Amino acid sequence: MRRVLIPFGIIGIMNRSAEPESRARQAGRRVCRIGSSILLAALTALIPLLAADEAARQEYFENKIRPVLEKQCLFCHSGERPQAGLGLAYRAGWQTGGKSGPSIVPGDPGRSLLIRVLRHEDGVTAMPLGAAKLSPETIGMFEEWIRTGAFDPREAQPAATRVSKSWDEIFNDRRKWWSLEPLSHPPVPAVRHPHPAQTASRNFAA
Repeated sequence: MRRVLIPFGIIGIMNRSAEPESRARQAGRRVCRIGSSILLAALTALIPLLAADEAARQEYFENKIRPVLEKQCLFCHSGERPQAGLGLAYRAGWQTGGKSGPSIVPGDPGRSLLIRVLRHEDGVTAMPLGAAKLSPETIGMFEEWIRTGAFDPREAQPAATRVSKSWDEIFNDRRKWWSLEPLSHPPVPAVRHPHPAQTASRNFAA
């Protein structure tokens, strides 16, 4: 076997040519370590912020949204056969929606059916059904809730829906609906310029 002799000078040149590549690799590793440290520090600082945000959103739901749902909605929209197939007693209920599809689009109140019915917009059934329209402040709370993602901690359908009032209290409240009030005979208002075909009913619109 013949031996190949490589001059020492050539070996030196080869070693020097490999040095820049070795330095580049070392520098790259240092950059990766620094980047990883920065990312870890950022995540460590972000975790408490995320936890605080979730706690704030849960507090908002418990104080602003859940009481209204229980008082105004769950009597009809809960249980095994909720009205229109829409269950509002747990998160998956409004995510799936009823006959008209999902009732809430997280992040977009304007496209959420729930907001449209609370606003009594045209083309939808006004809610609460047969009751007075919710106050602008209450509707605004639901808009803000949906705008911030519609946080809802209720993961499973409750075995028995909790209602804040007894049935007797709810029944007495329902008796105040205008559709259940007894008929009355208000006095016919007078008009200054009666129409030739004027009738008593026209006086109310004059």
